[in-house]
Amino acid sequence: MLIYQRVTVSKTDKLNVWTILVLASLAWWNLCDAFFYVAQTKETAWFWHRLGAPGWCGFIAITAWYFMVMMGADQKLKAPVKLIWWIPPLFLVLRFLLASPTAFAEDLVQSASGLGWTYVQRYQTVWPFVFLAYLVLYMGGALLCLYRWQKRVQSRSRRRLAKGFIVLDSFVVALGFVSIFVLPYFTSYLPPAGCIATLIFGIWYWGWLRDYDFLHVELALNPGYLLESCIDAMVVMDEECLLLYVNTEAQKLLGADWREGAGFLEYLVPESRGQLEAFLASGSSKSAPLNLELQNGFPVLCSVSRLASRKRGLNVCILCMNEVSELKNTQRRLDYLAHYDDLTGLYNRRCLSKVLEEWADRARNGGEDFELLFLDLSGFKRINDTFGHKAGDAALVAVARAMRAAMEPADVLARLAGDEFVVLHKADGGNVEAPLYQAVQSIDSALFAPGMKMDVDIGKCLFSEAGNVETLLQLADARMYGRKQARKI
Repeated sequence: MLIYQRVTVSKTDKLNVWTILVLASLAWWNLCDAFFYVAQTKETAWFWHRLGAPGWCGFIAITAWYFMVMMGADQKLKAPVKLIWWIPPLFLVLRFLLASPTAFAEDLVQSASGLGWTYVQRYQTVWPFVFLAYLVLYMGGALLCLYRWQKRVQSRSRRRLAKGFIVLDSFVVALGFVSIFVLPYFTSYLPPAGCIATLIFGIWYWGWLRDYDFLHVELALNPGYLLESCIDAMVVMDEECLLLYVNTEAQKLLGADWREGAGFLEYLVPESRGQLEAFLASGSSKSAPLNLELQNGFPVLCSVSRLASRKRGLNVCILCMNEVSELKNTQRRLDYLAHYDDLTGLYNRRCLSKVLEEWADRARNGGEDFELLFLDLSGFKRINDTFGHKAGDAALVAVARAMRAAMEPADVLARLAGDEFVVLHKADGGNVEAPLYQAVQSIDSALFAPGMKMDVDIGKCLFSEAGNVETLLQLADARMYGRKQARKI
């Protein structure tokens, strides 16, 4: 989405000044929300949420005052009344800037969808009610005055502009209310969608109300300022994919050899060019997500949209690009850690639970019975205490390799925790207990713990004997513990 700055020939035009302030407050909200969603810690998320208060709190009074200026009502108010007007918004902005909780959030949690932080709203403080009263008083009052004013005004364009703002702001406020004050009360699945409401406002204004607004103020469009301050790589090109504008972040992404007027397709690998060409051929005016790869090897996640120029019916395409190689590597790494033990490469507890349920379901549905073996190392703690954690880690890796080599390919080996392991073995697959004992006892510990040996205690149970997963684990664990105690006697 192209963020633009309105510049008037008449620097003293009040309506244009307040238009810029409205857009600036919404842009600040979106900017802070972008950092809020991707914050690494709760403290950082709180910081960006509070820092956005001039946007998400201040825009209400600024927008309401913009309507007052458009109606000419500001000229009828005396200075003390104008001062009183700004005291409550200023107080609320400062309050939410400096302290938590805010009107939007009593706490912050990671959304269950994994899309970033989201609000926790339980209405246990006074601030949500204060904010809603402020919203109704300022925005609701301004829209009511605007509705009455448009009935009296003679200009058709002004009436259409007023009606458009009434519909647009009512819709956006309703959407923001639901996403910020209603949904967080019931679920934390999605992050707050307040920025989506501001995006809708911007698109609606640009696509419909802009022409009516331009009748009253002569404007020049200067995208450079905000495009250069954008944290995303932004590219503007014509429908022949020739570069018209490339901001600084995009220049870094494309490399030092980029040049204005060059074809954007030449920066893409052949496999990615088809996606962009298909969008251009579709003639669609809706934005579309694209997964592209640059010739320099960078994968980029793009949002591409087509905008009609105000002159000669020419169209331009705008690409918002994010280099996601680090994100993809991180996602792969997180996916691995979610299922595998980082030290040994075996299944971890979480993955074992999933696999164990699958084996149990097959057994219940007439499949093969299986046994679960619970293994606990003997002598590992002494190695770890005597030679340190590095030796302990080497011992666990050696044990994992030895046991894996002693098992059938279809068997499952997982590290449950510490020096505890679990084996899933088909009931008719022969005896696996003896090979496991032998595998652990035969480990040469000279490289990591000279002079020390390890052994293993094993308890096992058939699924048909236990009947369910929880009992299966409990019985195998209890039998392993019984053997360990018997060894000590």
